[in-house]
Amino acid sequence: MERKEFLPIGTVVVLKGGARRKAMIITRALATTITKEITFFDYGGCFYPIGLAGDQILYFNEEDIEEVAFKGYVDEDELKQQEEINKWLIEHDMKKGNVKDVMDMRKKLHEEAAERARNMPKPQDMLKNPLEQKKD
Repeated sequence: MERKEFLPIGTVVVLKGGARRKAMIITRALATTITKEITFFDYGGCFYPIGLAGDQILYFNEEDIEEVAFKGYVDEDELKQQEEINKWLIEHDMKKGNVKDVMDMRKKLHEEAAERARNMPKPQDMLKNPLEQKKD
């Protein structure tokens, strides 16, 4: 893998797509198991100006960024950190993740949760006295 220049923490970007949502970068070179294999994403972020809501990290790559709205702070420490990230990526030769995989996984989880909710007993059925129920 060739050396990559990352945007600094605190950078606010506009993500591609119809909604043109803003995201703030809160981590870089994020390894995850969205699919069955470990992959990495260039960035992890949160919606701007909302911030991190629970564990809802946004995974995205450089190619998912439409525009840089604000670039975060860069100093000597930031440049050293970028070198460390690049060394780590070279040593761990991982496949790059894909935002479509994240969206597919979230859709699947949402569908599974909806199915579980449909199959749950209704509250009014849970309150019935079992002795009063008709026997078949």
